[in-house]
Amino acid sequence: MDHMLEQPEYPFGTQGGENPTVRPISRKDLLAAWFAGAVDGEGCFHARWGTQTNPNRGTGSDDKRLRVSLTIDNTHHLFIRKVTECLLALDVRFNTPANAARPNQRRRAMIQVVIEGKGKLFKLLPAIIPHLANKRRQAELCLDLIRYRESIATEGRDKRQRFQNMDLRSDPKIAWYIAEIKREKWEIPNILSFSRKPNTLFGESSETLRPPASSEA
Repeated sequence: MDHMLEQPEYPFGTQGGENPTVRPISRKDLLAAWFAGAVDGEGCFHARWGTQTNPNRGTGSDDKRLRVSLTIDNTHHLFIRKVTECLLALDVRFNTPANAARPNQRRRAMIQVVIEGKGKLFKLLPAIIPHLANKRRQAELCLDLIRYRESIATEGRDKRQRFQNMDLRSDPKIAWYIAEIKREKWEIPNILSFSRKPNTLFGESSETLRPPASSEA
């Protein structure tokens, strides 16, 4: 049973002294919010052709296969433990490769949590997107890409529910999604270009940094 916690809308009260509004928050919502913070800080979204991240299946060789994934890397076992607790509570399957990064004299061993597959991300992303900040747009693009990929897959089935030969690499909309996800990851302002006055909000809001992109543009 998913336990419900009471959470005030205004945890520090209000200026007028009136009672704060109380609304219930489920344990899954709290874990989804924590997981979103982990993704914002340590996560990376991927959309690519062919190469498979899942170590239990080997490396994919079919470059016509679209792969969408989310990885979270960290060197602390308690952080990775919490990430896996969240995923289990959200009923999302994952892998934890032990060889994500080999330790050396200057670098500690690192574990990578891998969520790969359109079905897994289709379940996970709607739960965490409302809580994301800097990686929210990437997550939204991944979700839209998955929805679009499934829509054309449905149209590509024949009467026996088998897929026709579809060359997805030539689809301009899929190419746009992949390029836009990469752009959102790398084309960001220089962190030092913002004012650093004490006790002042830093930088720009994730809601106003740039207008939402559109594949129709």
